[in-house]
Amino acid sequence: MQGIAWSPDNTRIASGYYDRTVLVWEAATGKHVCMYRHCDAVFAVAWSPDGMYVASAGRDKTVQVWLVEDKKHQLPGTGIDDEG
Repeated sequence: MQGIAWSPDNTRIASGYYDRTVLVWEAATGKHVCMYRHCDAVFAVAWSPDGMYVASAGRDKTVQVWLVEDKKHQLPGTGIDDEG
């Protein structure tokens, strides 16, 4: 596991992994809510303040934003330029 974050209401956990996945779990039961994929390892995850979205950043030099309930990618990946 590379990154982990509790949802703002403390009911869910988002976790990012070296195997390119982001998993969202129900904290009380451990049940998977959804899974997303990057093109490379995931290093960080964060929740939006309203708990509707999970953002993930990976070695693929993108930040991805996901709508958790619909399991949909919301914003295109934003590349990060190595040169600044």
